[in-house]
Amino acid sequence: MIISASRRTDIPALHFPWFLDRVRAGYVDVPNPFNIRAVRRVSLLPEDADLVVFWTKDSRPMHRLLPEFETRGIPYMFLYTLTPYGRDIEPGIRDKDGVVSAFRELADRIGPERISWRYDPIILGPGMTPECHIRWFDDLARRLEGSALRCITSFVEPYRRVRRRLASLGSREPSPEERIGLLAELASAAASRGMILQTCADGTDSARPCIDGELASRIAGRNLDPRRDPHQRPACLCAMSADIGTYGTCTHGCVYCYAGGISQSPPDMLSCMS
Repeated sequence: MIISASRRTDIPALHFPWFLDRVRAGYVDVPNPFNIRAVRRVSLLPEDADLVVFWTKDSRPMHRLLPEFETRGIPYMFLYTLTPYGRDIEPGIRDKDGVVSAFRELADRIGPERISWRYDPIILGPGMTPECHIRWFDDLARRLEGSALRCITSFVEPYRRVRRRLASLGSREPSPEERIGLLAELASAAASRGMILQTCADGTDSARPCIDGELASRIAGRNLDPRRDPHQRPACLCAMSADIGTYGTCTHGCVYCYAGGISQSPPDMLSCMS
């Protein structure tokens, strides 16, 4: 079984000591997000956990504890979100230069195949034009060159819980022409840095799974269940996994996130003119 850690909260950044404690115990009990009385026990024993997929925006808090986790013999990989946004959009993510350094440090440790960069989501609005995103993306791709082989992106999804927050930023839907043009530019920039650009759950030809069954099987060293996870949104192509996170436990406060709210802090988004 693939363990997703986690779509619902940032375990590497915020809860890794808890996660390591559950690995020591050999299991974790996960409440159903829609019925907390329904609890699923997920095994974290090496013979049951084929691979752990860590989702994070800042891996630094887990680095000192990673060697102990590695002694458990469970293969792992990262889906690592790194965007150009400031604290008006991602109030809990600080020191992006440090995050870039942590990304590169991880890649040096585990190899670029096991760490995928998520430039996600793309938000368009005042000060966030397609031209801005091209410049921001190219700068981050340059800094991550050699540390990742694929980049995953998508346009922001206006979930019901986040529409008001996005509206406060002046967020807008891209036109079909803007989507095609911007993705083509990003794909070209990614290719120039040795990366393949893929999209996430958008129903286009470039859409690929974030949790890729073939990649997961290579990292795990054995064939894993290739079936699509039926518990994800319809356009999601990810392989089956057990997510062990809990909603309401992430303090990043990202405006666009369906899993949590936003804390108040002054705007400091990267300027398009910087």
